Amino acid sequence: MSLISSANVAASFFTLMLVMSQRERVGLSAFTVFGNAFSCAVQYGLVYIVQGAPYTLVPYVLVWFLGQVFGFSSTLAQGILISSTAPKESRGFWTGMSNASGNAFKFAGPLVLAVLYEATSETTVLLVCGSISLVATIAYLPLGQLVPKPLTKDLQPGPMEEYEKMAPSEYRRLPLMLRQRISNARKAEGKEPFMHGWGTYDEQRPHLEELMTNSVDDFAYLKSNLIELLTDRPKLANLKKTMQTVKERNRNDSKQMKIVDSEKQKLGAWMGDYFDDAGYESWYAYPELYKAMVMNAFPPVDKIDSRASFDEGTLAEYEEKMLRFLAVMDDHLSLRTSRSTGRSEAFAKLASGIDRPHV
Repeated sequence: MSLISSANVAASFFTLMLVMSQRERVGLSAFTVFGNAFSCAVQYGLVYIVQGAPYTLVPYVLVWFLGQVFGFSSTLAQGILISSTAPKESRGFWTGMSNASGNAFKFAGPLVLAVLYEATSETTVLLVCGSISLVATIAYLPLGQLVPKPLTKDLQPGPMEEYEKMAPSEYRRLPLMLRQRISNARKAEGKEPFMHGWGTYDEQRPHLEELMTNSVDDFAYLKSNLIELLTDRPKLANLKKTMQTVKERNRNDSKQMKIVDSEKQKLGAWMGDYFDDAGYESWYAYPELYKAMVMNAFPPVDKIDSRASFDEGTLAEYEEKMLRFLAVMDDHLSLRTSRSTGRSEAFAKLASGIDRPHV
């Protein structure tokens, strides 16, 4: 028994490393099919081993161990898929349902197979197990088409001249990943990054639905960057120092402060124009309610004290603020990716100009 337990631990560890290292390359859905298909092949293969060498355990144990190693990849991939694709508000429910059903089969399966073994033979038991794995393999085959595709793609900048010719309204429509890499490339060349700011609502209104659709990838890209920073303290410390340096330089630059003040005015005008156009025309009549809605959408991640002090304090405090900001980003990403809210469909419908509610 100790040998079997050790083999199970070794198989689980190997499978974990295999799935986690290859999940981006081949996809988790591929492991659900592969694991069940391999288990099916092993269980059918054991039938021949048992019949051909009934008193030899070595071939049986070797093949069984391979089944454990690669067969477990399906269970592991299925668990990760549920936790990563289920809507945030019902993730616990679906994880619980998965665990409950799995435990139920683990309890009932050995009892049923034991009765079957007593009534028939080990060959029949292996054939039943192989057939179950075969059915599972077929059931998992369509999963690759149903699982959401990766949220971000690896985008690389083209010639800088192409972006320099773009109008601000066109440049803003580029994915965040690409815009950030363009900025990094320009900095490497000793040039200033493009800073087109908020712009006006009227010029961006025709592209609002596109903006919301692209925001899924943009949120995901920003989230991945934040996670990378939060898991690398030297990088986090370097970012904190850089932010402090830039902020101090901007405070002493009257031209830059005028740009910031101008962008505040554009932000307010953009929000007011959007409220009017989206049906929230009562924003001026119920300012407190609208302030509350804005603060609900953007809860404080730093102390409210009339100071822009995100980068101040210790590195641990800065890390805590980053975690809060990440949580807000995650909430907004969940709103865009959750199928249960229907917000994406609703926005697409209302952005076309029909059935707009007026508050």
